[in-house]
Amino acid sequence: MKMTKNDYLELLGEVLRQNSVSGEERLEILEDYEELYDGYKELGMSDKEIKEKLGSPYNVFASLKGTMRYEKRITKPKEKFIAVSPFIALLIFFIFGFGYDLWHPTWLVFFLIPMSAIVFSMKEGIWSLMTALSPFIATAFFILFGYYTGVYNPTWMIFLLILVFAFLTMDEKRKYLYLALLLISSALYLWIGVTYKVYGISLLLFLPLIVLLTYYGHVEVKLIGTYRKPIGYVIIATIVVYFLGGYLYDLWDVLWLVFLIIPVVAIYIGEKGRSKYLAMTPFVSVTIFFLLGYFLDLWQFSWLAFLLIPVVAILIGDE
Repeated sequence: MKMTKNDYLELLGEVLRQNSVSGEERLEILEDYEELYDGYKELGMSDKEIKEKLGSPYNVFASLKGTMRYEKRITKPKEKFIAVSPFIALLIFFIFGFGYDLWHPTWLVFFLIPMSAIVFSMKEGIWSLMTALSPFIATAFFILFGYYTGVYNPTWMIFLLILVFAFLTMDEKRKYLYLALLLISSALYLWIGVTYKVYGISLLLFLPLIVLLTYYGHVEVKLIGTYRKPIGYVIIATIVVYFLGGYLYDLWDVLWLVFLIIPVVAIYIGEKGRSKYLAMTPFVSVTIFFLLGYFLDLWQFSWLAFLLIPVVAILIGDE
């Protein structure tokens, strides 16, 4: 898309505003760059050539940020907590790791970082908040309960909590039908599993809910064009791998990592440019961290995998 003079100046102003550059300073910079833009235009240069000459608005800010005046901003307590949460998590991790040799499952304390950001940043209703928190709550419960009891199946059903909260955020009345089907299917699945030790085929009990969600468009199934958007195939493949690996090799406590493939593929397909690699880095870091700790008992060192995130950010830089 062609960037005009107004587009360029508007983006430059937005970049300066987002970085808390003072209003007076922003005005002066915009006036200077408008004059420069007009001057190059009089020389017969195209918008593309002028942009290359001036540099992108992001590069302009980067080159001037050491000389600009900034607005004074009072940091709220909740923002301070979000900022220090990585250090709090790391401190707890080291205390229980070095002090009690509980590297696993103490690493779950790192969930404090995204959860605190969600709690203090989201302005939506309680059900939207719980939907955002539910993956972390479910994962923590699954790993803790499985670790101390050795029972990972049917403990995996805690992940259905994500669906419960997702249904509660819906505006349509059909959500109560979805909830009823989910609860009935879950109860029957547990009863058959506990009574007859038949968990595999009992998963078909959830089929009516899946059919209903598909019928009303909440689950999109594409038989054509899935090569370009294979998310559906990825979801199915991860579920198959998780349950087969769990039943055949009793790897319930580690194969949950396969579900991280879903956001990675979604990011790779949906994002453009090098920034997508930075967005995928946290999932790669978690995988490396857990595998080194779980299989090699290197919890005291595997946390270094998270340093991959700032390293990738530095290497990618501004696009």
